[in-house]
Amino acid sequence: MNVYGAGLVVVLTALDLEYQAVRAHLANVRKRLHPAGTLFETGQLPDNSGEIALAVAGEGNGAAAVLAERAIAMFRPRALLFAGVAGAVKDDIDIGDVVVATRVYGYHGGKDEDDGFLARPRAWDAPHELDQLARYIARTASWTRLLAPSWRKREPVVHFKPIAAGEVVLNSRDTPLARQLHRTYNDAAAIEMESAGVSQAGHLNRSLPVLTVRGISDRADGAKRAADEADWQSTAAAVAAAFVVTLAAEIISGAAAADSCSWIVKASPGLWLRSGPGKRYPTIDWLDYGQLVSGNCAGVKSEGTTWYRLRGNGDGWAWGNSAYLQPARSPEDGGAHNAALSASSPTATSPRCHGAGSSASMCQWPSGRSPSGEVSSS
Repeated sequence: MNVYGAGLVVVLTALDLEYQAVRAHLANVRKRLHPAGTLFETGQLPDNSGEIALAVAGEGNGAAAVLAERAIAMFRPRALLFAGVAGAVKDDIDIGDVVVATRVYGYHGGKDEDDGFLARPRAWDAPHELDQLARYIARTASWTRLLAPSWRKREPVVHFKPIAAGEVVLNSRDTPLARQLHRTYNDAAAIEMESAGVSQAGHLNRSLPVLTVRGISDRADGAKRAADEADWQSTAAAVAAAFVVTLAAEIISGAAAADSCSWIVKASPGLWLRSGPGKRYPTIDWLDYGQLVSGNCAGVKSEGTTWYRLRGNGDGWAWGNSAYLQPARSPEDGGAHNAALSASSPTATSPRCHGAGSSASMCQWPSGRSPSGEVSSS
């Protein structure tokens, strides 16, 4: 069960040049400091299509996992994306191409014995929803509008292939590691050092959707220094950033589009959950009376004839004090989300609210009015 879904996507990188490539596409950038000292920046995507939170995790799966965990707890994002560079391990993938990870292999697990190394791999498949959105972006080439004009001479190819993630920078096709990859992870198209960590962090956080996008900066064939001196890392970081920024906007817009429902569910005595526009939670779940786990819908809770509307905050959903309450029209009345309410006496279709307009925090309906029916739809 995924309890996330806010209108924000987290993007992590390993290197500063990868970070700068993503940040270059953002507007209204602001600092957000985690209590442990990690510095995030949040910013608006192009065309004001959503918001991302961005941070440098550093190299290695361990650091990437820790910062992914912090980002998930701090922002409760809709998804987490990793953008960066990688080395190709297949001859049909060119420097400057993009690889979207359909599967991430954690290749360092195994047992070493006298007769050889026995692999004990870990693997994380790409979430279907993110994989589908990424393929749509690749087909339409919408992401290329964010590339520099010089790239229009040769549009990068987007490959959907598995990626191997460990703790080694590979710069040869003829080493024990290269042979292990060829023998055990033969479908891996690229190698890098962070995706196993972020994939595991997502898995342990109620399967938060995680996807890796890598620009190819070298061929892992002994010529890495020459490729780096030719500035292919910057080029690879730029193509990965352009794809990730476009994908983040699609994720957010797709979440908003899922809010077209309009229905009321009676979850338990005294607790009703109701859909409404403007929320970005595609599913409703509940546990016990008064406890909302997740949802795309405004929640309405009654105490006698007083009704409270729940609203989302930066940390998710929770029943709270007036600082986290919005005025609610009675579910029975079919009132619109965030309807302007006045401090007048209650009528058949209008409550009496404490406070006026959108600042009202508590509303009361005439005695005896309550939601009707277990489930109704419109």
